[in-house]
Amino acid sequence: MSRDAGVCPNHHVNPPDWELCGQCGCPITTPEPTMTRPRRTGLLATTALIMLVLAVGVGLGQLAANAPLRPGSQTATQGTPSLREWWTAAEQPFTDLQGSVQDAQQALEGLNPGGLLQACQTMHRTAEVELAGTLPSPDPVVTSELRAAIEDGHTAAHHCLSVAAGSANNYDGEFVAELDQTNRLLHSAYRRINKSLTAG
Repeated sequence: MSRDAGVCPNHHVNPPDWELCGQCGCPITTPEPTMTRPRRTGLLATTALIMLVLAVGVGLGQLAANAPLRPGSQTATQGTPSLREWWTAAEQPFTDLQGSVQDAQQALEGLNPGGLLQACQTMHRTAEVELAGTLPSPDPVVTSELRAAIEDGHTAAHHCLSVAAGSANNYDGEFVAELDQTNRLLHSAYRRINKSLTAG
């Protein structure tokens, strides 16, 4: 094919001054001048270099992501800020659950059925919905203690509602024990959270 020959979309070769293909009638386009060999070689070399740099960058990124954490490294010590961030969302439902447990204990001691019922309803909502919705925490021990506290608090709330409603089943003893256990677990989790936050 001559350098100036026109080519239609169906790859038919035509004289350079024709506008329509003599075989199929399609418009003819004049091919762009081909790139010289040195320029083409330079472009290929540049493309290969860019691909090599990208491959090395990805490889180094994978190595960094898979590298084990060393004590004292910056990444290894980032647990405290994430715990602090988690605690910002979890503190209110945690405090509400703790408060409702204490309110239930006081209402039980003061023989206050109305106060007991209100405390039980708050305990049920904060344990099973609000505090549970913040888990897991960044600290697995805190998560375990809070899950146990939520489970005990949830069970206590059901027994509490039965007691407040005057159920024939005698849940009084179980209810008091569940309240105490919930309170202990919340205190234990809080001590660990507080220690981590103040250490940071």
